[in-house]
Formats: sequence, C-alpha cells, structure tokens
Amino acid sequence: RERKVLRKQNEAAVVVQRTWRAHEKSKLDRSIDSCIAIQSAYRGSVERKRFSEEKHRNDSAIALQRSYRSFAASSAYDRQRSSSIAIQSAYRGAVKRKRYSSSLRAVTEGVVALQ
Repeated sequence: RERKVLRKQNEAAVVVQRTWRAHEKSKLDRSIDSCIAIQSAYRGSVERKRFSEEKHRNDSAIALQRSYRSFAASSAYDRQRSSSIAIQSAYRGAVKRKRYSSSLRAVTEGVVALQ
C-alpha cells in the first residue's frame, strides 16, 4: 500500500516536472522567437538605411553626370555656333567686298568714259 502511494506520488512528480519543463521550454521558445524578431527588425532597418544611402549616392552621381553632359553638349553647341557665325561673317564680308569692288569699278569706268 505504501509503495502504491509512493509510486503515485512519483508519477505525479514526474507529471508536474514534465509540465514545468514544457512550460519553461515554451517560455524559452517565445524568448528566442522575440530575439529573432528583434534581430530581424534591426537587420532590416540597417539594410534599408544602407540602401537609402546607396540610392542617394547613385542619384547624386547621376545628377553630376547629367550636369556634365549638359555642359559638354552646350559647350560643343556654342563652339559650333561661333564657328558657323565666323564662317558666315567671313563669307558675307567677301561677297560684300566683291560687290563693292565691282560697283566701284563700274563707277570708275563710267567716270572715265565720261571724261
């Protein structure tokens, strides 16, 4: 009879211990899950910040490249326009001098013919 009581107490103690260990393991699992969630949130935050900084650097580089290309194209256009104006001016001046020379010759011949 006493053995039976001891065995029942022993079984009861085993059940209590098993339940307690399961409860503690569950708390530990929740704690680990919380740690993982915190680590995940932190790593995500760090990665988003890094991506944002990298995007900012890339956007800045693109803006600089755009400005340089615009400046280079504008400078090339200005040089070409100045060259075109110089060529046109030289050509128009030559044509005017030729016309003036021709009209001067015609006037001179007319004056000589009258004399």
